[in-house]
Amino acid sequence: MSDSFKNVFAQGVAAFEQGNYDEAAAFLKEAKSMNTDDSRVFRVLGNCLRLLGKVDEAISVYREGLQIKYDLNTHQRLINTLNYSDEPPSLVALEHKKWAEAYTNHYVLKYKLSLKPRSKHLKIRIGYVSPDFNAHPVAYFLLPIIQNHNKDIFEIFCYANINQEDGVTHQFKLAADRWIDIRHMSTVQLFDQIQQDAIDILIDVAGLTSGNRLDVFALRAAPVQVTYLGYPGTTGLKTMDYRLVDSISDPQNVSDEWHSEKLYRLPDCFLCFRLPPENLKINDAPCQSKSFVTFGTFNKISKITDRTIALWVQILQAVPDSKFVLKGRGFEKKVEQNRIKKRFASAGLEQIDRLVLYGFSPKRSEHLLLYNELDIALDTFPYNGTTTTMQAIFMGVPVIALDGKSHVARVSQSILSAIGANELVAMDEEDYFLKAVHLANDKERIAHYKKELRSMLEDSPIRNEMNFIANLEEAYRRMLREKQLRIW
Repeated sequence: MSDSFKNVFAQGVAAFEQGNYDEAAAFLKEAKSMNTDDSRVFRVLGNCLRLLGKVDEAISVYREGLQIKYDLNTHQRLINTLNYSDEPPSLVALEHKKWAEAYTNHYVLKYKLSLKPRSKHLKIRIGYVSPDFNAHPVAYFLLPIIQNHNKDIFEIFCYANINQEDGVTHQFKLAADRWIDIRHMSTVQLFDQIQQDAIDILIDVAGLTSGNRLDVFALRAAPVQVTYLGYPGTTGLKTMDYRLVDSISDPQNVSDEWHSEKLYRLPDCFLCFRLPPENLKINDAPCQSKSFVTFGTFNKISKITDRTIALWVQILQAVPDSKFVLKGRGFEKKVEQNRIKKRFASAGLEQIDRLVLYGFSPKRSEHLLLYNELDIALDTFPYNGTTTTMQAIFMGVPVIALDGKSHVARVSQSILSAIGANELVAMDEEDYFLKAVHLANDKERIAHYKKELRSMLEDSPIRNEMNFIANLEEAYRRMLREKQLRIW
């Protein structure tokens, strides 16, 4: 390995870590031309291109790297990035299964662990494994579940792989019967802990996101293993028995073949959402007092693809004087502001001052109140919003969403259907364009949504925590029955 390669690669990594992705990509492409044997170059360059919104190019780089030298981490980056692409769900699923086979073989051959006879216990023991038992978007959905389980029948274990505890962590700790800090546990230690706890159903709440502990799931740490909530697709693991979804996020006889898991479809929506405790006021729609309509999205930057921007620019061009608000972590930086402006300009937006950018808000109330600046939210595609869709509705902002094929592209449709707002779901990009433009020209309808959406959410199955928990617990019982395990 030459010194010149080391120097160029180091400069690329340094630029990447500072968020200067354009500069980093240039260095890393040069490093790649100098040395095609170092898998790190492909992984970091792929990460960089994905964050630049160049999804297809990132996928190509990851695949090129994997052909030269197989690496589990690079493969995982590839399948994560495929969620942002337009590749067919069948091919995305196949790539997940290929990764899972390599991942499982690695752990099975290394550890050769197996289930042991379990101690007898009176209640059904449920173990939730998550890196997000804190102020993370997942907590909006997970906390009401942990807090509302029927403790006469179920015993709840939380296996926490979190780096930073906060007030939300404290709420999880109070709700759980057992709290186990697994940050520093090895694969064998965590496997043995779960065995010792005699868990009946082990729930993965991370999927292939950062901080997951799929290692113990690959080794079959519990008789029933389920993935839920934290990841928008299959884990690919043959040892993962079930995935919790609904009939809209994953239509019957359509999504099943794209999963290694058996799909268990919950009634209504697969999500249960805890409203923010703050009593936040919904203001009148901005267009009521201004001479223009304001569109926007609060989805993270990585979900904003060039294809999405192209359609948004068409909408802005069709609605004179309209503005577009973008809010996300990173937009507080000048380099990220310039980058997104350049991408919109490349898509044909001539008046860049029509973009309004907001960065990260440390306080949730500040973040939510900024929705008062929007008349209409435009969802990202193919990777939909989840928390952002819920938050927009909570603040009275209608969300235009695009109907997709796989789970990742159907979450907003599931949410909108559950609250009775199917009219906001577009069947294709032309329909998305028309729905956005027609709504922008109907201020009365925008005002109606401002007044009604929060109530529609509150009255929906998404907010009926006790009914959701009853359905979830029945799902757990059925899983045990299907596995022919003792029913308590």
